[in-house]
Amino acid sequence: MAERRICSGDVLVLGHSFVRRLQDFLVREQVKVCGHRVKFCGSGGAQVTTLMEKLTMTDVANFCMIYVEIGSYDLCNRSGDIVALSICDLVTYLRRRGVAQIVFGQILFRTKMSSGGP
Repeated sequence: MAERRICSGDVLVLGHSFVRRLQDFLVREQVKVCGHRVKFCGSGGAQVTTLMEKLTMTDVANFCMIYVEIGSYDLCNRSGDIVALSICDLVTYLRRRGVAQIVFGQILFRTKMSSGGP
């Protein structure tokens, strides 16, 4: 297990297009919450596996906290049990790399899109 570091003052918000859109909206702002700098990593259509790939290129231990908004797209193609296991793997990965706090947003069920809408 990675050694826990002293608070760096950085928080990472990680997830799918909601996070990317929030980042785009706040592009000119330096976001701070309770004195922590907020950084964003959002990707449209992101699933747990695609976020894991992105995280392998990031020293996640540099963040005091990571907020994760993920799961909606995963539920379109996989069962809830498989998605839950993937999320557990993500938590294990982050904890082993020294992230002290991990927060997950609520995962809402999302059906496959059809011509008439979801």
